[in-house]
Parts: sequence; C-alpha cells; structure tokens
Amino acid sequence: PAETWWCPALRGYALHALQRYVEAEGAFRRALAARDPEEAERWTDPAILLGREGRARVSGRVEAAWWEGAGFWEMADPLFLVPGNDRWTEHLARQVLARIRDGAVNPYGLRWGDDLTEALVRFGPEAGWERVRPGPADRGAAPGAVGQHHPESRGHLPPAAALAGPGGTPPEAWNPAGRRNPAAVYAPAYAPVVLPVPGPVLRFPRGDSLVLAARLELPPDTTWHRGHGHPTLPVPPAFRGLPPRVGLFALRSGSLAAADTAPGVSGSVRIALPPGEYLVSGEVWAPDSLRAGRVREGITFTGFPPDLPTLSDLILAEADGTDPATLEEALPALRDAIPSGGDRFRVGWEVHGLGWHPETLEYALEVHRVGGGLLRRLGGLLGLGGAGERVELAWREEGPRAPGPHFRSTEVELPTDAAPGDYRIRVTVRMPGREPLTAERTARMGARLR
Repeated sequence: PAETWWCPALRGYALHALQRYVEAEGAFRRALAARDPEEAERWTDPAILLGREGRARVSGRVEAAWWEGAGFWEMADPLFLVPGNDRWTEHLARQVLARIRDGAVNPYGLRWGDDLTEALVRFGPEAGWERVRPGPADRGAAPGAVGQHHPESRGHLPPAAALAGPGGTPPEAWNPAGRRNPAAVYAPAYAPVVLPVPGPVLRFPRGDSLVLAARLELPPDTTWHRGHGHPTLPVPPAFRGLPPRVGLFALRSGSLAAADTAPGVSGSVRIALPPGEYLVSGEVWAPDSLRAGRVREGITFTGFPPDLPTLSDLILAEADGTDPATLEEALPALRDAIPSGGDRFRVGWEVHGLGWHPETLEYALEVHRVGGGLLRRLGGLLGLGGAGERVELAWREEGPRAPGPHFRSTEVELPTDAAPGDYRIRVTVRMPGREPLTAERTARMGARLR
C-alpha cells in the first residue's frame, strides 16, 4: 500500500526542509525500501540530472546499484563537513514535491506532467513568483506567472569526467561556480555559495602511502552580494551557534577513506592514503555567516617501490625561527602566499626512498618572478635588471642514514625591491647515479605570512 512508503517519504521531506539531513536520509531509505523496486530505482536514478556528455558516459548503466557503486551521490555532497548528504535528500525531497503537485492547481496554469516534474527535479522548487499580466494582444487571456528560483543555485553534481572514476579530474572541474549552464542546480541552506579555496592540496609520496596536507582558509566573499546594503540571509536554526571548521577528506568508491578536521576558519590538516583512486576535498565552513570554501580534485596513487627516490610538493611556511625536522612539525606554520620583499619565509620538501646507503645530496633552490612586461622579460634574457626578483641557492649535505621520509627546509628572503606578483619556486635534488628530482609551485607575493 502507498501509505507504507508515502508516510516516511513525507517525513523525509519535512526533515530535509528542517536541515536535519541525517534523519532525512534515514526516513527516505525506509520509504525506498518499502516502495516497489522499479519505482524506487526511478526516484534515485540521477540520469535525469545529467547533461548530454554525462548521459553519454553512463549510457546503458542506469541501474541504482551502479550509481551507488560509483559513489555518484557521495561525490555530489557539497560539503563533507556537514553531517548527512543533503544533495541526495534534496533530490528525493524534489521527487516528493513533484508527486504532491501532480493533479493540483499550479501558478503556471498548466496541467502537471513529466515536463514540469523534470524541471522541478532538475532546478528545484520556486523561491518566489512573478505575476505577468496579459498584453493588449492577449485580450481575454488569464494572468500568468513566472517562477523564480534561488539566485545562488549552482551545479553541485560530479563533472561528467568523474562518472567513470574521479582520478585525474582537476580542481576547476569541481568548482560549482565555474560550470556554464549546468543541467541541474542546488543552493545548500548552510552555505548558498561555496567559493573556491585557492590553496593547493600538497602531496607527499612515501612508498606505499601518500600523505596529503593543506592549509585551508575561508575565502573572502567575492559574490555580487558583497557590499550590498540588504540584510543577509537568516541562518537556519539547525546551524545557529555551530563553530567554524576546516577539514580534509578522501572518498573512495563512495565511502569515506580518510578525514582530518580542525576548528576555526583557517587551519592545517593532513591525511594518509594507501594506493587507490580518490576524490579529495579540502573544506572550510563558517555556519554563522553561511559561507563555505572548497577545493576538490581527483587523485590516483599507484604507490612506489620503497627504494625509488621521490620528491614531494613544496610547502611554504612562516619563518618563525624554528627548524622543523618533519613535515608534521612544519604543518602548523603552512601558508599559501609569500611575504613582501625583505620578509623571510620557509620553503620545505620531503624526499622518500633514500637512506639505504650513504650518499651526498645536492640541492638547488630558485625563486623568480613569473610574467611581467616585455622590457622586463627582455632584460632577464639579456641578464640585465630583475635582480630584485630572483633568488638562487645551492648546497650539499649528507643524505639520510636510514630509510624513511627525509624532510628538509630552508629560509628564503626576497630583496626589499622585489615587485609584487606571482613567483615560481623550484627545488632540484641531485643524487649520485640517479636522475635528478624537481618540484615547483607558484605563489603570490605581497601578503605577510603572520
């Protein structure tokens, strides 16, 4: 009977509207379990939400088991920091609302059908209505209405390239605001706009494991609402008073593989992963301001032989007078920018796969400004000018005496006349009888690290 599944479905709809997503998930799962399997599969099948490219990638694989195995709905979750998967419960809440509206009078003056159901499931319920009066040529016609949706709705579904597996998908593919004309949109109640976090997720390969570390900070509001005088949106009761948090998460085959969180609107987090294919998400959430930031990307890690030298990504850290001996000691001082000329900062890296026998290592570090005008670039090619925009260091030292992570760092100071802009930092490590290892990153100069 319908009441065996319809009542928990309505309960899930109400709990989702109250932002009690974990409870809403439970209610919806009970409703789906009690419903006809084909109808339950139709409700949870997200194929209706995919654009042409997405549908082409999953053609012939629309069974609910495939979607769950691929972790589609888990990858669609806007923030892993928020308990429950509100994108999944939002999808089912829209299905419930479509059933409620079926057969009822609507402001469009149209008979409810599959077209209106699809529009509702893809774009969500209307946030308001605009009445349109008939023009002179529409004599005798009834007044119509135009539905207005949430102005901050974005495409939070996984990109089409991730449907066969997230590995290798770059951060820009996961930026909800960077997608043009998404096939389905959503605005989370806890953070209607999820802004991109500029800082990278750094990789530190250690043989058969991969350590990921990130310095995360809530990005400034760059939306068109910034500076407007109108009141801000009210914070839903479910999120009032919750403290801000940062987190780093790794999702594998639809399950959470690793997570690390810390309090505040900024902080450093790290996780360790075995070989595999992952969706990695670095997140910041400030509930009382309804703001969030996220950097998300796909990573595939196959592992390395224990005696194969590997070089990590480069870290930037405060020059606080300490000399960290390990990555873990350096994490609290991580930063994503370099300071103005005349201020010192620390560059660090980790080498793995050494220590099996004594050897001397040669290090070279270069910092130079990227881009600039034509005259500045010509001067650099001719060896003229630009002295305040380049630092080069080289030295030798004994390698590690035992296998394991070998962390090194050095303090750098750009000249006081160094111009603001983007600077490329490159570290090269040379070892006897082996190919040199090189790592580089680009960072913006002009902001103090402390």
